[in-house]
Amino acid sequence: MSIMFCKPCCDDDGSSSGSTVNHDRALMITSAEDDGDDWLDEIWFDALEGDDEEEPIVEDNNKESVFEVSQEELAILRDDLRLKFPMDYNYMSDAYLLSVASKPYSKDMSIRRPLEYTMGKMQKVMEWRKSYGAPELMELLNVANNSSNSDDVDKETIQSAKALATSFNTASWYWHGLTKEGHPILWVRTNRKPWYPNVTAELNSLVLMVDTGIRYGMPEGVTSFAVISHSDNPPPPNPKFAYGMLNALVKGYPDRLSFLISAPTSSIVEFCMNLLLPLMPGRLTKKFRFLSESVVKDTLAKVLWHGEEDIPTFFGGSCVDHDVYYPKNGVKNGGHLTFDFYGMKKRLEEQMKLYEEQQQQRIIR
Repeated sequence: MSIMFCKPCCDDDGSSSGSTVNHDRALMITSAEDDGDDWLDEIWFDALEGDDEEEPIVEDNNKESVFEVSQEELAILRDDLRLKFPMDYNYMSDAYLLSVASKPYSKDMSIRRPLEYTMGKMQKVMEWRKSYGAPELMELLNVANNSSNSDDVDKETIQSAKALATSFNTASWYWHGLTKEGHPILWVRTNRKPWYPNVTAELNSLVLMVDTGIRYGMPEGVTSFAVISHSDNPPPPNPKFAYGMLNALVKGYPDRLSFLISAPTSSIVEFCMNLLLPLMPGRLTKKFRFLSESVVKDTLAKVLWHGEEDIPTFFGGSCVDHDVYYPKNGVKNGGHLTFDFYGMKKRLEEQMKLYEEQQQQRIIR
């Protein structure tokens, strides 16, 4: 199958946003993989729901529901998940279920999605999680962190755990801080990515990382996260990983991405986006923003929770926390995992609680 390549278009402010791509082409590719199932059409709508203005860095995922969803309907959705997925049903918060259920129906945008359709949609996401093995990844990382218990684990599991730990140990992505609207931020450091990655391990670490941000980093009412990528000196493109990452976003995390900022721009980043853009509907490209070094600092000051004081040193700011908490080679702790995953999780929870307290104080005032 041939793929149409698209080049991001430049804006006057020194940034570039993804150009509109062939929507029919994207749907043709996905439907070929899913045997005509129209569920992916709705998943695309979820992942892309956002502002139609030109500026993509708009944190509007917490806006009020398009249509009302009653507490009785929410209880039905929650009970359905509890019955079908008793070990993982709490993964989806009430805020997320309400957000998905309140969206307009793609076949008739004047009405809300039928409740049965939303139930089917959520079941598809949970089935993806189960088939991928997402709920078991945390235990796999625990195996890597507790090498003393390796005698009780089979050799194949130990190898997978070591590979997962190796992916984390590069500290090439991690959660740190929030945006002004409370979205947890997944930072990506492309210059730390391996040139010859273990694609399975990289995707596993991404899924576990995103799950961690969703479970422990989202303040009350927040249902999506932001990604900020320091795209300096990235490794050569790996199409298998790029497609796997996009597949996870679409099937496993619909309506979760608020926006992505990437800076500085480079030919490698452009090539990677040229691989992915043909598989995305035009509205998804509005979530992406490619910035030059000359404008990224001002943009981050407007987006980050504490403004300029949160801008890391690798973007020209003064915040040294990133390299203190997430040094390139980690810290030895006796296990295979040297990345401070558990400390990251703790800090993420603390930031979430601080943000919630701040919001409560504003309400009181």
